[in-house]
Amino acid sequence: MGSILGKASQKSSTNPDGIVFIWDLDGTLLDSYGIIVNSLYEVYKEKGAEIDKQEILKEVIGESVSSFIMKMEKRFGIPFDDLKDRYSYISGNEKLNIKAMNNAKEVLEYLQSKNIRNFVFTHRGVTTETLLKNIEIYDYFEEIVTSLNKFKRKPDPEGINYLINKYNLDKDRTYYVGDRKIDIDCANNAGIKSIMFIPNESVANKTGKETIIINELLELSKLF
Repeated sequence: MGSILGKASQKSSTNPDGIVFIWDLDGTLLDSYGIIVNSLYEVYKEKGAEIDKQEILKEVIGESVSSFIMKMEKRFGIPFDDLKDRYSYISGNEKLNIKAMNNAKEVLEYLQSKNIRNFVFTHRGVTTETLLKNIEIYDYFEEIVTSLNKFKRKPDPEGINYLINKYNLDKDRTYYVGDRKIDIDCANNAGIKSIMFIPNESVANKTGKETIIINELLELSKLF
C-alpha cells in the first residue's frame, strides 16, 4: 500500500494565495496520546517493567514512540522489534476509539471553503485510512503520506519534499502543522513554514523555530 489519495476537490487550484497545509496527525488532528501512552504502558507492564505514564507522555511528545522504545530497549534489554510489534497490536485494536482533536473537522471544513489545499505526512501506518474515515476527515486531504511509503522518519524532510515536488508546491506558502519539536524541525529541514500546535494541556514547549504558534485549531480560521 502506498500513498493514500483522499477525495479533496481539485477546485483547490483556485486558491489565489497558493496556501497549502501539510498535517501531522497524532496530537494535531488526532486526540490519540491517551491511547498511545496506555498502549505503551501495557506493553511494558506485560514485560514486567513498570514505567510512569507521565514519563511515557513526555518522551512521546518530545521525540517519538520509536525513540521511547529504543531507550527502553537499552534500559530493560527487551528487543526493539518485540516491543514495537506488541505496541502496534495493542494500539491497533484501539484505533476506532481515537477521536478527532477539538474542532479538527471544523477547521478543515473552513480551509476547504477557502480552497486551501490539505495533505498529511505522518509516521502512522496501516491504521491511517480506517482511522481518518472513522472520524470523518479522510476526504479533506488530496494525499496522505504514511510510514507505508517508506520515507525517512521526521525530522528528515523526505516525505514533505515528495509532496512539494509531486504537486509543485510553493515553499513560501506551504505550512507543516504539528505539535512536536520534531515536526518543526522537519518543516525547517524542508524549507517550508511551520505551525506549532500547543494545546493548553500539552507538555510540549515552543521551540523558537516555528513560524506560528496556536493553542486551538480554530485559531487558523483567524489567520488564513
